[in-house]
Amino acid sequence: MRTIFLVLSICAFLFAQTQQADIKSVEGYGLSATENDALTQAKRDAIEKGIGVTITSETEVRNFMVQKDVVITRTMGSVKKYEIISKGKTADNLFEVKIKAEVSLVDIRSDLAALKILLESMDKPRVMVLMQETRKGETKPAYTAASTAILDYLISKEFNVIDPAQTMAAQSNNDEDIAKAASGDAVAAAKLGRDNGAEVILVGKAVGDIGAPNAMLGNMKSGQGTITVQAINCQNSKMIAAKTAHSAKPHISEETAIANALKAAADKLMDKELFEKIVGHWQDMANNGQELKVVVTGVDAFAKRKALLSHLQGLTGNVVKVTQRNWNEKSAILELDILFKGSSESFAESMDGQTTTSGLKITVTGMTSGTVKLSVK
Repeated sequence: MRTIFLVLSICAFLFAQTQQADIKSVEGYGLSATENDALTQAKRDAIEKGIGVTITSETEVRNFMVQKDVVITRTMGSVKKYEIISKGKTADNLFEVKIKAEVSLVDIRSDLAALKILLESMDKPRVMVLMQETRKGETKPAYTAASTAILDYLISKEFNVIDPAQTMAAQSNNDEDIAKAASGDAVAAAKLGRDNGAEVILVGKAVGDIGAPNAMLGNMKSGQGTITVQAINCQNSKMIAAKTAHSAKPHISEETAIANALKAAADKLMDKELFEKIVGHWQDMANNGQELKVVVTGVDAFAKRKALLSHLQGLTGNVVKVTQRNWNEKSAILELDILFKGSSESFAESMDGQTTTSGLKITVTGMTSGTVKLSVK
C-alpha cells in the first residue's frame, strides 16, 4: 500500500513539475499610438520572452531571431494571465504599457484562459454561423441541429457570436445571397457576415438521412449526418479553412436519430478541425498583423501618391507592410492593402491628424471592419 502511495505521489509531483515547466513568468513592454495596441504589444513581448527562455543553444537563438514571427505562431505560445505594472504616455504622446505575465507554452486549444485573452486582444471578433440543413432531402427553417451545436460549442469557448435570431432574419431576407454563400461563394458569404457585423462567418451545409437497415440495431434507426463548413474572413473574403465531418447515431425515432447524428458531426468538426484553424488564424493576425483595405481620396498627383506611400512605409511599429493596389489620378483615389498589427479602429486613430514631411495632412473619413477611408490635403 505504501509503495502504491509513493508511486502516486511521485507521479503527482512529476505532473506538477511538467505543468509548472509550461508556465513562464516574464515582463512585457508595449509602445503604440493607442493604449489597446500598446497592451497587445506588451503581450507579444511577453510571448517572445516566454519562448526565448526555452531555447538555449546559439543556433536556436539565431534561428529564433531570424524567424521570430513564424516561431511565435507555430509554438502557439500564449499569455495565460497578466497584470499591468505601469502605463502612461511618452514625450512623443505614445502610449506605453508594462505588464507582468504568465506565458503558457501549451497548446492554446486546451487553455481557455489564454484563449479568452487572445480574443480580447483581437477586440473580441464576432462569429456568424449560417447553415442550410437538409433532412431526408427536405430543407426547413426549423432544421437547426447543426447550427445550434456549432453555436453551443463556440459559446462554451466564450466566442462572441452573432445572435441566432439575427441570422434567421438574414436568411429570410437574403435568399439569393444565402444560397450563394451555402454553395461555397466566399464573396457572398463575406458580404453577409459584414452586413451583420461579423469578422468571421462559418457557412455550409448539413445533410441528414437514415442509413440502411441494420439487424444489430433492432428496431432503432441509424441516423447519418454529414456537415461541410467553410470558415471565411469577412474583411477580405479569404477562406480560413474548409472541413467536412460525418457521424452516425442510432435512435428509435428517425428525426431524433438524424438530429443526434448531425449534432455529433458538428461537435466532431469543431473539436477536431475547425476550432484550431480559427484560433490559429486569429493568433497569426495578433502576432503578425491583419490585412486592412485603405482607400485614400485627394491623391490627385503622382507626387502626392509618392509622398503618402513614403510616409506610410516609413512608419515603424504596427505597420508591417504597405502594398499599392490601384491609383487613378483623375478620380484622385489611391487604394492600398496594409498589413497592420491591430484593428481598423486602432489604425484609424494612429493615422488621423498625421502630417507627411511634404505637408500632406491625413484625415480619417470613414471606417468599417477591415476598411479605413482617409483623405489628404
